Amino acid sequence: MYKAMYYPHGTFLTAKIGSNPSFVWRSVLETQSLLKAGITRRVGHGVDTSIVKDLWLPSVENLFIQTNHAALVDKIVVSLMSTDNAGWDVDLIRDIFTNRDANLILSIPVQRDQEDSWYWRHEKMGSYSVKSAYSMIREQKEVQHSGNNSGLWRKLWNLKVPLKVKHLLWRAVSGILPTKDLLILRRVDLCSLCPVCNLSDELAVH
Repeated sequence: MYKAMYYPHGTFLTAKIGSNPSFVWRSVLETQSLLKAGITRRVGHGVDTSIVKDLWLPSVENLFIQTNHAALVDKIVVSLMSTDNAGWDVDLIRDIFTNRDANLILSIPVQRDQEDSWYWRHEKMGSYSVKSAYSMIREQKEVQHSGNNSGLWRKLWNLKVPLKVKHLLWRAVSGILPTKDLLILRRVDLCSLCPVCNLSDELAVH
């Protein structure tokens, strides 16, 4: 239903917010950036993977092709493979791509008897898990706040309190607690007052 309404000619990874989106669709779309940060294209026959648009290179820093060449526009990965099923077309790849991209491509084993697929690179088996996604988000948050706040995070995680308390503090400091002020920003229709005191707006600090 959502595909028909919001991305009929693409995939969830290329979907946009659209006009007059529902609250549920806004919430679902929030996960798009998380998926993009954790998934990679596993190349098989190469028929369903875009050379330029998909994340498919075995690189920690950047999974996208960095080479800018007119011959790559709207092309799929199978066009980089030899026609005799021997593997990659090495001469073609060395001719078109930068050394960085060419070396990464040629390091991928060709498996033309398998379909292209997505996998979650934060799990050894490639399957998504909430635990690994949470760990990835936490690492990203720690990197973002690692500058002047590095001492703060160290003190927080070393506190001798239950883990759920550390988690609550981390979410409060990171600005991701579902307090009423943040929910209102996400267009949730509710009263901003704290339900305990009814005197002040419910903010993380409050």
